[in-house]
Amino acid sequence: MTQMLATIFGVYMLCAGLGCVINKGWAGRILDGMEESDAHIYLTGAIVLIAGTALILNHNIWVGWKSVMVSLIGWGAAIEGAMMLIYPKFLFKISRGLLFNDKVVPMFGVATMMLGAALIWL
Repeated sequence: MTQMLATIFGVYMLCAGLGCVINKGWAGRILDGMEESDAHIYLTGAIVLIAGTALILNHNIWVGWKSVMVSLIGWGAAIEGAMMLIYPKFLFKISRGLLFNDKVVPMFGVATMMLGAALIWL
């Protein structure tokens, strides 16, 4: 199960990371779109919270680096989803703080792709 989940998350991370590298200003536009729609925030928060909680209930394993990464992704998703439902303005404030420099998002994208590749091939 760990390898399957690691591969799924790895493919997502490769694609999302590449999107951050290729599409300048993309992250800011995504945040703008999210902040404009309470329904979008609520629906995304609910889906992310449910998916993260399901992952925690089925894969809360803390032995081996891939298992730890998959478990951290589950916990991170659950916390992010809860924050979107409870206090989205704080979550957006943190996200906006990370966009202070045009180089941060592409660097984050490269790091995300590297972690995704590691989850798939190591």
